[in-house]
Formats: sequence, structure tokens, C-alpha cells
Amino acid sequence: RCDKAWAAASAKLKAVAGAEVQGTPAESITPKRRYWRASFADGSRANMAFEKKAPGKTLVSVEHGKLASAARIDAVKEAWRELMIDCIGVD
Repeated sequence: RCDKAWAAASAKLKAVAGAEVQGTPAESITPKRRYWRASFADGSRANMAFEKKAPGKTLVSVEHGKLASAARIDAVKEAWRELMIDCIGVD
């Protein structure tokens, strides 16, 4: 499952698009979703949610807020896209 692949990959994650992870990311699980949340050195925050759908399917959402500019948004968006491709093999 992709949430388990992310759990393994996130343990090694030091930065996203050059912004270092601050502290230890928080993880939580509810009956419906698994969550991952992190703060970054540039003041931004990321929230991820994994929700199991049909057998073999998982909905993954990523929200990365408090970004300083449109250029930074584009850079972070591309970084998350690459992380997901590397981690769970999706594009």
C-alpha cells in the first residue's frame, strides 16, 4: 500500500524543495484515513492524507501551505510530484 511506502520513505525525508523538515513529523490514523504532517524551516507546513478506496486503490492528497511566492508554489508542487513518483511509482 502506498501509505506504508510513504511511512518508510518519510522516515528518511530531510527536506522538500530545499526546505528542511523541522522537528519530527506527526502521524495519526483514523478508521478512514492515515495522516502525516510536518513543519519546514521556511515556515511552511505540509499535510498528507491517505484514504483507502477500492481494493488496490488509495487516494493521496498533499497540501503544502504558507509558501512565500508563486515560484515557490511551483517548486514545491514539482518536488511533491517527484517524491510520490519515487515513493509509490505514480505520476
